[in-house]
Amino acid sequence: MAHAELYKGDSSEEVTLLQTLLGINADGVFGDQTEAAVIKFQTEHGLDADGIVGARTWEALEAKKASSVIDTTGKSFGQIFGGIGNPGASS
Repeated sequence: MAHAELYKGDSSEEVTLLQTLLGINADGVFGDQTEAAVIKFQTEHGLDADGIVGARTWEALEAKKASSVIDTTGKSFGQIFGGIGNPGASS
């Protein structure tokens, strides 16, 4: 899914999504707190820490979101869904 490039001062549902992915208060307004969280995230992930949420920052956020499912459960997709429809399977 393509995301809009976001800057300080923007206000939208995409900003709300960004804030949710960053784990900060999601009010839909790209203000000082959001900018600081974006710069911190970019720095931690080896991105240009410019506070602008472009394609590379979105990709890193989506990758973090995808990996958090594995990290929080400790199980892979196959371990979670491998036994569905197989009565002999155990977890």
